[in-house]
Amino acid sequence: MKQEFITTGDPELDDLLGGGFRRGSFVVVLGNPGAGKTIFAAQIAFTNSLLGKRVLFVSTVEDEEKFITTMRQMGFNFRDIEKMGLFRYVHLLELKTRDIAVMISETLVRWAEEFKADIVIVDGIHRMFRDAGGVEGLPLGVYQITSILNATLIMLGDIVKEDISWVEPYADVILYLKVVYEGEVVNRFLEMRKVRTVPLYVVRLPYTITKGEGLKFVVPRPFLPRRPTMKEFVSGCEVADKAVGSLRAGTQVLIISQPGAKVSRHIYGYFAAIILKNNLKVGFLNYSGLIGKALANMKEVISYYG
Repeated sequence: MKQEFITTGDPELDDLLGGGFRRGSFVVVLGNPGAGKTIFAAQIAFTNSLLGKRVLFVSTVEDEEKFITTMRQMGFNFRDIEKMGLFRYVHLLELKTRDIAVMISETLVRWAEEFKADIVIVDGIHRMFRDAGGVEGLPLGVYQITSILNATLIMLGDIVKEDISWVEPYADVILYLKVVYEGEVVNRFLEMRKVRTVPLYVVRLPYTITKGEGLKFVVPRPFLPRRPTMKEFVSGCEVADKAVGSLRAGTQVLIISQPGAKVSRHIYGYFAAIILKNNLKVGFLNYSGLIGKALANMKEVISYYG
């Protein structure tokens, strides 16, 4: 039987995960407040609804109108797919504390079954765990949704410490959206803490939040196997060649820097050395709009090292 997958809404991340999230899996998305967890969940919900999947979205974080309005501003119009019967939003903030554990083990499963959900998203599991007195009441509801109903369960929650042992035994996939502040610069990374059945060649990905697309991840291409027939280039700098290795024909190199940061002359110099040493012809593309300045910088570096 062919394996069915649930898309993340990002084709490159889907490829990295072997096709997306497997149907019937239990996915946990943790992260700092403001990291984009709810937007990521909305991206998953909206993209899969457009593909005909039925999505039940349960939240302890915000009411339906606020969610709909916020996500419409991001480019996700949930009212349209709601009218098609493919999306349902349930707000649980008004439930009393003593009701939460019962909701996890019984009510959530009943809603998913009644709606015939392909995907169940629960936003705010940190509140549920806290109010229910721990994770002990969770597994029954989880395995009923994933195994009996064969729906994909995606749970979101804030993370206050690095320890994930409280959820690791139960989850098939654990993703951590991490925000790192360096002065006035905000850096965002996705860390894949656990992915069953898929061998990963990279576990930390930078990402951006873009209107109309949600979270976009920078996924490097898999390392190509070495082929004796592929031409290799070196810079002639022993330290750089030892650290980076030779560049083979067809290699793609991605350099990421913070907004406003100046890329070191040594970085340009490394590539300039490869160009000069190997007598390569170079095509220079620039999307910054400052083509004159970019060319001047490159000429300066080549002149400096040449």
